[in-house]
Amino acid sequence: MLDLPKTPAVGTTLRVLGTPVTYRLTARETEGGYFLFESAVPLGEGMLPHRHPLESELLYLLEGRLTFRLEDA
Repeated sequence: MLDLPKTPAVGTTLRVLGTPVTYRLTARETEGGYFLFESAVPLGEGMLPHRHPLESELLYLLEGRLTFRLEDA
């Protein structure tokens, strides 16, 4: 069993920088494999630039458009 940090229960919705984020699967359910969440991002808003030095990030867009900055240019 992995020693994973405590996270909210699956189905919990929290506000992250004003945007609702619903936990769908956490590291606990996937044995540290990944974390899955759902979020509806308002037009003109989104996550601040950030990095994940130890893991990859995958986004699946259902509707609309997103702009990404992948590397420092």
